[in-house]
Amino acid sequence: MDKKGAPPPHTRLKSRLPADIVLADVVHDLFDKSSASILIAIGGPGGSGKTTFAEKLRRRLVDCGIINLDNYKTARSEREMRNLAGPHPDANRMELVKKHLGMVKSGNSVELPVYDHVKGDTGSYKEYFPKRFTIVEGEISTYPEFRHLIDLSIFIDSDFKTQLAARTGRDVTVLGHSLQKAIKTFLVSNLTAFTQFGAESKQWADIHLYCHDDYHVSIESLRSDLFDRFRKAMNDAKEIDPEGLIVPVATPFEKNLSICQPAFIDHLSYLSRLGVTKLIIGGTTAEFFSLTISERLTLLKLSREYFPGFIMFNITDGSIATTAEMARRAARYGADALICLPPYYYASAPQAGLTEFFKSVACATGELPLYLYNFPKHTGNPITAEILQNVPHAGIKDSAADLSLIAHTSRYLLGGDSMIVDAYRRGACGYVPGLPNVFPKIYLDLEDFLEKRDFDKANTVQQLIAAFKKTLPEVSGIVVIKKYLNNILDGYPVHVRPPLDTSAAGNIDTSVRLALGDL
Repeated sequence: MDKKGAPPPHTRLKSRLPADIVLADVVHDLFDKSSASILIAIGGPGGSGKTTFAEKLRRRLVDCGIINLDNYKTARSEREMRNLAGPHPDANRMELVKKHLGMVKSGNSVELPVYDHVKGDTGSYKEYFPKRFTIVEGEISTYPEFRHLIDLSIFIDSDFKTQLAARTGRDVTVLGHSLQKAIKTFLVSNLTAFTQFGAESKQWADIHLYCHDDYHVSIESLRSDLFDRFRKAMNDAKEIDPEGLIVPVATPFEKNLSICQPAFIDHLSYLSRLGVTKLIIGGTTAEFFSLTISERLTLLKLSREYFPGFIMFNITDGSIATTAEMARRAARYGADALICLPPYYYASAPQAGLTEFFKSVACATGELPLYLYNFPKHTGNPITAEILQNVPHAGIKDSAADLSLIAHTSRYLLGGDSMIVDAYRRGACGYVPGLPNVFPKIYLDLEDFLEKRDFDKANTVQQLIAAFKKTLPEVSGIVVIKKYLNNILDGYPVHVRPPLDTSAAGNIDTSVRLALGDL
């Protein structure tokens, strides 16, 4: 980084990939040939998401630790006596910070202070051994006093309302402060002290990030001479077309019907490990109809973080405004494509109204491709050739058990698995069945045969799948999927949200395997 002179010029950057993924790739590339311990500063005002982002970046870097500079605060009594807010340099043990960072950079271990919030001063010390990368996190980490020690500096900014919400939430729930005291601390610390002592350091930082009001962090701009490296990192991300097998991922629920995130992450890893490269998140199999908007977006964020392939996200809602907002957030969280059903309360809606609905949604999707989702059994509103002709779209996922729309769209994805070979013969390019949640390999074999246009072998696989499905009880496929996943993945829960019910499934014999199964 530039150590002196004028601040370096910056270039704005727009990336659909999460900031921590792009940054980790660039950091490894930048310092690949360096044998020294690398110090990465993450600074910014309080409540801008520094600690959370530092931890996410740490997990993506090889051999990385974190030094939190909040532990270098001077005694609370001294700060109160001198009327010093946290961002003031004199409120921090600046010389000790410099000494410790210099030692770590030289490869020496240090005794890091641990601040005791009850005592209001250093309560203990812990030994830190230098790692390949050390993230130096805190309000003061990008201050000029440490600039000569830092190899890469990152500044996270956010709106004052976002900072206020985060700081008051932490100060009240974690530190036990009154709301009045928390607000006063924010006004003094963020609006006055940091503006005076810390805001200027942003222009010197190598990378500018922005924490949105939902605490999602995106890349805002970066030092101009780093632009090509970042663009390479994004271009190197494998681009996958939505063709062949696309798995609509189920949503695991705890007994209290909250989302079981560990089981969801485990399932994503299972699918990726067995060769699945494309997913639909928040679709019918995910029970999106019973999920809140926040829960659906949580599934997307987890998928982007733990699944390396193509992610199509369902933005369906009866309201155009909510659907449009879902599209914007999906783009922010790294979705590769969007999928949307017609509104499904007012059945047999006029074609003109459905066309206008989809046109409005298409206008809100930005650069992300929009796939229309046809499922008239549930919506009461079939997508027609006329709608496809008049609505800008990238393709259709058709779960209507009717192949008549293939000729009216450029990319046809079959919902289900009963007519895959026939659909491909007529021009389909992909299929979205639920059972690959459990048995992906046989469907990946089918994908390979279809890609080679070997319809004889593809028909054999189709028949094997059909024979297996006849052994299953006449209940929701979602229940069947979860029963099998419970048998395969340790701790995967079988619970579903109403109106679905697991009791109707009885005892499914999960020892039965597909003839060309995976397990």
